[in-house]
Amino acid sequence: MKSRPKLEILTNEEVYEIHQTSLQILNRIGIKIPDISLLKKLDSMGAIVDYRKNVAKFPEYLVMEMVKKAKKRFTIYARNPKKI
Repeated sequence: MKSRPKLEILTNEEVYEIHQTSLQILNRIGIKIPDISLLKKLDSMGAIVDYRKNVAKFPEYLVMEMVKKAKKRFTIYARNPKKI
């Protein structure tokens, strides 16, 4: 497999700051999710769910657990292959 150059736009410190801020937003503000079945699933996984507002808030441990389970590599494709 041919190795591709790694593009680095942000410094490690900038990536860390974005990560920390994202964790705070997910924990304090959460995400509006109109799907009740998804809210129930997130609730069972440990998210703090407000069913009246359809909002799920995510504790840091839950986010980090999901990050560990995410794929480490992925490929980005164009919707229109002619624009690759």
